[in-house]
Amino acid sequence: MLFRRVVAHAPSTLPSHASMLTSLLPPHHGASFKKRSGLRPGVATLAEVLRRAGFATASFNGGGQVHRTWGLDRGFDVYVSSTDASETEIGHDTMHQQVAAAEPWLRKVGQGPFFLFLHTYEVHHPYTPTPERLALMEKGYAGTLPDRISYRLLERINTGEKALRPGDLEHIVATYDAEILGADEGFGELVRLLRRLGRYDPTLIVFTSDHGEAFGERGRVGWHGDTLYDEQLRVPLIVKLPGGRLGGATVQEQVRCIDFAPTILSVLGLAVPPEFSGAAIDFQAGAVGHAPWAVANIDGSAHELAVSTSRWKWYEGRLFDLAEDPRETHDVVSLHPDVERDLSGRLLAMMRSRETAMTTPVQVQADVQEQLRALGYVK
Repeated sequence: MLFRRVVAHAPSTLPSHASMLTSLLPPHHGASFKKRSGLRPGVATLAEVLRRAGFATASFNGGGQVHRTWGLDRGFDVYVSSTDASETEIGHDTMHQQVAAAEPWLRKVGQGPFFLFLHTYEVHHPYTPTPERLALMEKGYAGTLPDRISYRLLERINTGEKALRPGDLEHIVATYDAEILGADEGFGELVRLLRRLGRYDPTLIVFTSDHGEAFGERGRVGWHGDTLYDEQLRVPLIVKLPGGRLGGATVQEQVRCIDFAPTILSVLGLAVPPEFSGAAIDFQAGAVGHAPWAVANIDGSAHELAVSTSRWKWYEGRLFDLAEDPRETHDVVSLHPDVERDLSGRLLAMMRSRETAMTTPVQVQADVQEQLRALGYVK
């Protein structure tokens, strides 16, 4: 099943992943890279619920902002980050490698129930595609930019130190697309592995991302984490239900990342913890039957907020009609004051629905710090 409009709750890795795994908004789960805060103590996670239900649980991930330092390992029997290995160079963290790392664990699980969470920074700056994949995404670039787009190069472009020439932006996008192709191939390896193990048909698979990437819509290129416009909040979502039920269906209604965990539990026939804020997606006839309001903010901030439905989006006093203006360029708040009142009220209600989390200070170890630096998160 393909979902056309899926919204993350933050345009950055840690708070967005924490929202997926806890079904809580960032101010409620407390995980924030900017504040150097981990997951709030006592917050229930999807992995904890599944482990209590008898599932073997494991994650093989790229570390950095999803390293166990931040508390995202709660409930996992096995939690392996790229920063735990001897090879930590960015670019070696690919979906192909995460699938290869997970294979021995999957074989050991046998036919028992399992929850496997795979994560990669492959589709993330810096963009370091193989020449073969880049050639499939691009023909005839004659500019001067390299085929590997470093964080430092993007920083120079975004500060005005390096001017883009005709064709340069398209080249950067091609390197990004080539990284997507690599992740896609790695995902195909996971599907083939599950088939070889005889586990594909009964397995529930959720394929998604934590945030988008900006490519010049508001000026910055190859960037995220600084605005709540849709280029940074819209994410893919493809769901394969056990037995291939409803395969090929498309859902147009908006879905939120806090809905993932309750949906997984519902499909498995397990009770959804009352502290979860999201709602299970109703897959009957491809319909969704939950509240359509999605709230997002920037890394736990209580000030920069946005709320959206499938049609409308309110962002810090500006209102956008997404049906008529999907690129969010025309503020129509003066034309629809009733919509603004409704959306801002919904936002306030959702923010007040749970207690705001206090900061949970964490100590970032040296190898994680180095990876965060390579990813462009620290100087």
